[in-house]
Amino acid sequence: MGAIRTAFRRSAPCTVKTRSNGRKHHMRKGDETKREILRAAEQLFCQKGYEAASMQEIVRAAGVSKGGIYHHFASKEEIMTLLSHQHAQESAERAEAQLADAPDDLARLNLLLMACLPMRDEDAAFTAMLLPMATSPEGRAMALTYLDALSDRFHPPLEQTIAQGVQSGTLFTEIRGVAGIILHLLGDCFFDLAGQLMQAKNDKQPCDLPALVDLLTRYRRAVEVLLNAPFGSVTLLTLEDVESMAQRLL
Repeated sequence: MGAIRTAFRRSAPCTVKTRSNGRKHHMRKGDETKREILRAAEQLFCQKGYEAASMQEIVRAAGVSKGGIYHHFASKEEIMTLLSHQHAQESAERAEAQLADAPDDLARLNLLLMACLPMRDEDAAFTAMLLPMATSPEGRAMALTYLDALSDRFHPPLEQTIAQGVQSGTLFTEIRGVAGIILHLLGDCFFDLAGQLMQAKNDKQPCDLPALVDLLTRYRRAVEVLLNAPFGSVTLLTLEDVESMAQRLL
């Protein structure tokens, strides 16, 4: 009997380890499937447009079963929400990686503001997919999901950068929650830019660059007033950014 007990005790760890390895393998496979679904869905959204793509098309593009996709995502909206958070995270990480090299508080502020307004070449395909959504009643909610994800992710570094600017004497604001107000303004700016770009596309006309510059100037001045920053010290987008996005869209 003692020998049997000894043998059982020796063999038990092997059984547990095998089950653990099996669970880990299953989890890795599940993660790979989820990544493939996200990759295929984003590609499809950018090619066809979010509203035109269906879950069945995502199933075919990802090479998974219908049960497989619904195991990970309850809806197309859930897929888009996760993609939005991933893109927001990547945008913030790119910006934060450059903060240490920025020469002063204003440079750090502008770096964050430009990264938070989704009109950059790094996210050009995703942004071009979002622009039509921003001007339709059905798609506006999903565009807001991305802007909310950007706002949530950029709020801490922007708040810290503003506080550093106030401490150094570069900025002079006592408005409580000013970082959140600025992020809300940037969201409004995106919708206004989207409206003008989509209007030009629908009218099959060249983009009115002076009107876009005027729009950006008004939002830039609003941020400068909120922060009591020097006139002309804030940058939201460069003209090259706007022209590049207009060329991609039009």
